[in-house]
Amino acid sequence: MILVFLFLNSLITSGQSVSDILRKYVSDLRIVSSSPIPASLLAERNALETMQASLVYYNDSSSIVRAKIYLLNGKIGTSSKQDDIRKVTVNQLMLANRDNDISNVGMLWDLLSQFGKGDFSLSARDTIRSTFKRRSPPLDKLLKLIGYLEIVELKEDIRPLTLPPFNKKDRWAALLSLSRMGDEESTQSILKRSRRLAINDDVLYEIFPDLIYTRQPVLINYMVTVLNSNEKNCLSADTENEIPILCGYRVMEQLAPIIEQYPLKLEASGDIDMKDYSKALVEVRNWFHQRGDNFKINKDRF
Repeated sequence: MILVFLFLNSLITSGQSVSDILRKYVSDLRIVSSSPIPASLLAERNALETMQASLVYYNDSSSIVRAKIYLLNGKIGTSSKQDDIRKVTVNQLMLANRDNDISNVGMLWDLLSQFGKGDFSLSARDTIRSTFKRRSPPLDKLLKLIGYLEIVELKEDIRPLTLPPFNKKDRWAALLSLSRMGDEESTQSILKRSRRLAINDDVLYEIFPDLIYTRQPVLINYMVTVLNSNEKNCLSADTENEIPILCGYRVMEQLAPIIEQYPLKLEASGDIDMKDYSKALVEVRNWFHQRGDNFKINKDRF
């Protein structure tokens, strides 16, 4: 019955206003939280109207509805090629920073990390500063957003967070944030801690993305060292027939999005656009060997 109801509802959209379509979408969410977003709400021609109509739901009593509205707004903004729409989206999403559901706030920081630095107005940056001053959880994601945006005037406020009594997750995020903003002491601390860890799949999946986030050459060079290692400390993706493989295969994929003029391209799926991974690894190793430290790291994105 629920599926039939949602199907019939999706048919009655012709001639309706954006507000009406949004209202029906929210009604669907109250029945089935995974209800699909109507295409008309994501259409760029309706972007500003949808954003305006969705504001009322930022105060909805349902945390799920609020979360879905934030996601809707995020999809509109990140898919838009218009600067003004992206900036309006960021400003509006900032209004969710006082949501009483911690998971919603965490999702908010994740959504905002998908926007370009130029999409953040002075007002948006001021909201980030004031939110940080409140030490509102989840703090780790906010810290990384601050580092990405290079709000350097907060560096000395962040530094105490690298020490107890703050929890390990927040201390690590504070180090990463400071490193992204060029703090040498934090970068060296991250390098020292990373080198103490035995290289394996867990480290590559949990720690190396954080090294990528910092965009610091010394940490990227450490990853290149692992890329060049011939030790088979990782396991193949086939869970039914796991065999030891070179960790360099994972590293060459992780480096692809941030190194300019990288010899390999990524497909939309995130996989390397090359069938022969052995050949790809040799090519990437040779590329770094020829350049030494002379390669450029893209810092434009999170």
